[in-house]
Amino acid sequence: MGERVTIREVAARAGVSVATVSRVLAGNYPTSTASRAKVLRAVKDLDYVANAHARALAGAGRKTIAVLMFDVVGAFYAQVAQGVEMEAAQRGRLTLVASTGSDPARELALVQMMREQAAEAVMLVGGVVQDDEYRQRMARYAEALAAAGSRLVLCGRPAPTPD
Repeated sequence: MGERVTIREVAARAGVSVATVSRVLAGNYPTSTASRAKVLRAVKDLDYVANAHARALAGAGRKTIAVLMFDVVGAFYAQVAQGVEMEAAQRGRLTLVASTGSDPARELALVQMMREQAAEAVMLVGGVVQDDEYRQRMARYAEALAAAGSRLVLCGRPAPTPD
């Protein structure tokens, strides 16, 4: 299997700058019709796929919704996961579903992992943890997610703190 095609290679093939390729792919800045056509042709010819991690680091927008739940086989949980996935897909989002197995430490670790992955939203479904340390940590994670432009969404559970 060959190496991954880079945005620089697309720019070289199209005869434009890397910035122009980035603008065409992001659709967030006007470009000429001719430049756009060249870039899209080069993308197709080279079978270029944008690096999601690089795009996230560049602030190109998050496209991942994480759904964390007790289990994934119960009818209720499966329906929630399916509903979230269908809605997210219609909006061009990827849904990641993970089972916590009712383990508070695993749940905290998964939320932290989704913070590191810059998920657009992290949804916690069902289950209530009656532990002050857990609730305080989850409240800090919720604040950190919000500060990064993400969201912690709760479904079938109370907020980690009364605020």
